[in-house]
Amino acid sequence: MINLTSGQANTVKLTLREKASSSLGGNYVLFIFQHGNEATQAVIATSVTQYGSEPDRATDEVVIPSTTFNTVNALYNYTCYEQTNNTNTDPDDAVVVGEIERGRAYISGTNEVTYTANGNSETFVVNQ
Repeated sequence: MINLTSGQANTVKLTLREKASSSLGGNYVLFIFQHGNEATQAVIATSVTQYGSEPDRATDEVVIPSTTFNTVNALYNYTCYEQTNNTNTDPDDAVVVGEIERGRAYISGTNEVTYTANGNSETFVVNQ
């Protein structure tokens, strides 16, 4: 599972090269996030660099750009795709080479709700 914070860039360690057919340059990795029945959110990684390697496993440091998720403090499913285009956000497009990882992501953040009564404003943080 990866942990992301809504509304800011996140750096995660993944093993994407195991199933990739190329060397995975930045901007060629598409993430699709799904939470329940909400619309999917597509995000293109801004950087993918080899972080380290063990005898049979290479680890990549992946930068996922700032994304605001509709639901925070919740689990999402994610699917990661290798592609030959750095702007495509459709996993069914012909530029997608294939799926290279699938997993769960915990998206943290805060929802702020402001109530105004009798001219006084109060802000509450709601955990979902």
